[in-house]
Amino acid sequence: AGLFISFLVLFFIKLFKKHIGFAPIQYLNRVRIEKSCLNLLHTNLPISNIALDSGFGDLRFFNRQFRRFVGITPKEYRQTANDTKSPKPSNRFDFLDNK
Repeated sequence: AGLFISFLVLFFIKLFKKHIGFAPIQYLNRVRIEKSCLNLLHTNLPISNIALDSGFGDLRFFNRQFRRFVGITPKEYRQTANDTKSPKPSNRFDFLDNK
């Protein structure tokens, strides 16, 4: 039974990636980062709270994933949004292609 379940999990991951373009965990992290981008733009919550609210239990992991998908840190993202001289980041950041 264990081997069969392992096969089903692998099949699901392969099928998900084929149709969505990302492995399930990559997709989940991407959705979480999108949510955090909106919170960084539209709230004054501390970054640690935004990380937790977005589903990240570890702030360092959140920061690494944010930089991976967005290309800058959450702090830099928020500062860019608040800087009147810089162009504003969009609500749906153009993420780096991580397929």
